[in-house]
Amino acid sequence: TTVVLYDHGQAVCYFRELSLTSNQIAEIEERSFYNCKDLYKLDLSSNLIANITNQTFDGLLSLMCLNLSSNLIEFIHQGVFDQSKLLTTLDLNNNKIKTIMDKSFSILIYLEKLYLNSLQMKTIADLTFDGLKAIKFMKLNSIQFDSLQNIEIIKRLSKDFKSKNE
Repeated sequence: TTVVLYDHGQAVCYFRELSLTSNQIAEIEERSFYNCKDLYKLDLSSNLIANITNQTFDGLLSLMCLNLSSNLIEFIHQGVFDQSKLLTTLDLNNNKIKTIMDKSFSILIYLEKLYLNSLQMKTIADLTFDGLKAIKFMKLNSIQFDSLQNIEIIKRLSKDFKSKNE
């Protein structure tokens, strides 16, 4: 199943909240949400989405909460969230994510909650969490890190958080 919101050939969306949970969605066409400028909450959890690109979330300028949990996503590319700069909550739990590119979250300066439980990541790149200035809560449960370098990155992020809140 593919998600596209069209009206007379033009993509249109008048929702503030949209839940498309458990619909067996496998693909989201690029720019499907382009005219969804007022959408602030999008739930795409429990689907079959394997790929998100830099144009997947184009137009979601008001998006604050994005739930992509329990899908088949393998990679998070740098720039994939660039159109959703206002995100405060991002849930990527229970995906097949092996790689999160450096600075994938750097544009998300308002992100407070990040859920990364039960992923297939073995390593975290040094700049993965670069730019997360507002982060208050991060879950990284059930990830089998293969080096202590990953723990050092988490410790550094924690120190940055502590120093901002003192």
